[in-house]
Amino acid sequence: MLHYILDGYNVVHRSNKLSHRSLEKCRERLVRFIKKERPQGSLKNKVTIVFDGNPEVDGFVAAERSSALSPYPIEVIYTHTMSADDFIVRLVQKADHPKAVVVVSDDKEVRDKTRLLGAKILSVQAFLGIKKQPRRYYAPDKPELTYEEEKEIADELKKTFNIDT
Repeated sequence: MLHYILDGYNVVHRSNKLSHRSLEKCRERLVRFIKKERPQGSLKNKVTIVFDGNPEVDGFVAAERSSALSPYPIEVIYTHTMSADDFIVRLVQKADHPKAVVVVSDDKEVRDKTRLLGAKILSVQAFLGIKKQPRRYYAPDKPELTYEEEKEIADELKKTFNIDT
């Protein structure tokens, strides 16, 4: 059994699907996504989402909502005065089996500290199942050149710079 610990706001702000103007909607979308898509894999794997601050921001009360949103083992934690980053590091420090902990964050400091404690690290994109787009070396709104056009340009350059092949 694995324990996934998510850097809550880091995850929602890195995803177009999950981000929203309202913090409450962001949090709800993340929990709904985990419930529906199960990016943590097995239902036996535990998920803890750690958010900075107070649970009553935007009227969202964690105790009432987190248990009602999912029958799966999803725990929502608000850190009040401590930063979510520090809280995540403490969770890993206190874990009985840090090697069974997977920290989901793109925050370099969180990743480095928890990796040193033995936790596995997973990027937000990997957790959400977002594939990286290949780099494009041409303007996406302009069509690619045909072979004939490339050859014509190359020939022009050879003539201009007096290059023999």
